[in-house]
Amino acid sequence: MPENTLVTFAEYLSALKKMTRRQYDRNINKDLSQQKWQEIFKRNVTESLKQAYQESLLQIQKLDLTDEIMKPQLLALFEGFIEEFMQYTLHKHRTSCALSNFPDEHNPSQDYITEVLLQVNADWQGFCQQVEKLPTLEKVQI
Repeated sequence: MPENTLVTFAEYLSALKKMTRRQYDRNINKDLSQQKWQEIFKRNVTESLKQAYQESLLQIQKLDLTDEIMKPQLLALFEGFIEEFMQYTLHKHRTSCALSNFPDEHNPSQDYITEVLLQVNADWQGFCQQVEKLPTLEKVQI
């Protein structure tokens, strides 16, 4: 895999992390303004990550995948993505004055966090399967 393709995609992911956080913040604010506070943590974590995966899939489709080895290398670049995002969202919830009116959302229980993580993991697995199904370019032998 051309090294520059990995670097370019890593740069894209760095920007995507910031965009995903901003989108999460906008979604939280929108839900609160519409009084949709029930399961606000679960809904917005999963929706934000699904959107990030969809956008990433579009970016990956633009790359010239020359062989199957490239796919695991691209997916490896996501290492820490979910963990960082979850830390951000939990900190956001625990320090939010607006969410303090909703104790289950302000300070999610371990059971609630586990429930969210199970969904996040299922969505990640679905994304990985989509990436694995992408076609690769045939190498031309001369």
